[in-house]
Amino acid sequence: MLKRILSAVTAAVMTLSMPVVSMAEDTINISCEISQSNLEVGDEFYADFKIYDNPTGYNSMQCYVDFDPNVLEAIECDVADIPDDLILYTDSNGVNYAIFSYTGVNGRLNFVPSEGNSEYLGRADGETPAGKLGRIKLANILNDSVDNVRVNYTGTGTVLRMKFRAVGSGTSEISMNDITGSYSNSDGETTRLNFNAESGSVTVRGGSSLIETTTESTTAQATETTTTSTGGSSSSGGSSSSGSSSGGGSSNSSSSTDTETTTEATTSVIIGGADNETDIKVISFSDVEDSYWGYEYITNLASKEIINGYPDGSFKPDNNVKRADFIIMLLKGMGVDITNSPSSNFTDVEDGAYYANACGIAKDMGIASGNPDGSFAPDSYITRQDMMILAKKALESISGEEISGNVSVLDKFNDKNDISPYAEESLAAMVENGIVSGMNNGIAPKANTTRAQTAVIISKIIDR
Repeated sequence: MLKRILSAVTAAVMTLSMPVVSMAEDTINISCEISQSNLEVGDEFYADFKIYDNPTGYNSMQCYVDFDPNVLEAIECDVADIPDDLILYTDSNGVNYAIFSYTGVNGRLNFVPSEGNSEYLGRADGETPAGKLGRIKLANILNDSVDNVRVNYTGTGTVLRMKFRAVGSGTSEISMNDITGSYSNSDGETTRLNFNAESGSVTVRGGSSLIETTTESTTAQATETTTTSTGGSSSSGGSSSSGSSSGGGSSNSSSSTDTETTTEATTSVIIGGADNETDIKVISFSDVEDSYWGYEYITNLASKEIINGYPDGSFKPDNNVKRADFIIMLLKGMGVDITNSPSSNFTDVEDGAYYANACGIAKDMGIASGNPDGSFAPDSYITRQDMMILAKKALESISGEEISGNVSVLDKFNDKNDISPYAEESLAAMVENGIVSGMNNGIAPKANTTRAQTAVIISKIIDR
């Protein structure tokens, strides 16, 4: 398997506790440099967004990249496309991180926004990926700190490289819009930044249009795959959860024949290292090939140490996930420090358990409420509907806003009657907001969640 080199940031989220004190007087200026401006249909080229004035540094950024989809299509980059002047942060282990990694950008190109998603300016049809819609949303944060002060990206150079293919004749601007971000000063205060971005432009001549009328998204496929777990429980079934309206309940418990005896806490071996040429972290798993539908999600999260592999070099993507392990991965994806001690916990979470802090913190944050009797069933497998409830609450914690959905969106699933009443609202919100698409005309609410599906869901949450 070809080695993929990932330049990745930690979690793409800002927690609600981050203080914002003022608007910065200084402005970060960005220009768009085009590698080839006069093109023929079929030509490929780069658009480099370069920071040429960076007075304060930055540690978070969100933006939209817009272009004319009748003229251009955004296509995937690979390691050979990484620019020499990419702005990086290097940690104490010598690993480099970019605010917008090429793998993260590739994932957003393949993201299929739900029909009517307002962020896509009327272009979303629920079928076409963002790379063909002409609008790409990017967001990330450097979640690293020194002496309790969040680290900033400093210096000038390329902050984002995108690769395009000419698909139709005409002229198109390529612009970075609606940019927001922040930096941390020496006192640890986080301050919002001003950005000014200059657009680029290309002209395409001749040839017939290469635009495809129908596109099947890689991201959509990722949410439409269910497999049988090696844990002795079918991923297409599972016992019903209890009627907790707060994401509690229990699913099938781990049995003595469960081959996935290694928990998230003990699967700490990350396969890979630093590439000698680029010194950017390399991640690979023996059972996750480049062509696997969840490859980008799994390797990207593994590079951020949000998810881990097994000592034998495998990832076991089809294995079921326990409720406590899902909480650990979810909180790590949010950038929450799970080494802190919680103020309370569930009745069946023992002190000293590897998941004790994470479960208690999720309870303190209101992400997990457990069962009416105060328990959480940490060692049981998590069903897809309970996973979606917890994921919805995590997304609300990240954004600071309630997300909702009309339960009528569930009518398209042939197994909607299998959804527990307490889970309907959360599933509707996840579907309507484009986090979950379903599988084979169903949503499989009582199925157990696999490790690959977990990687997809967490990636979508932290990339919004």
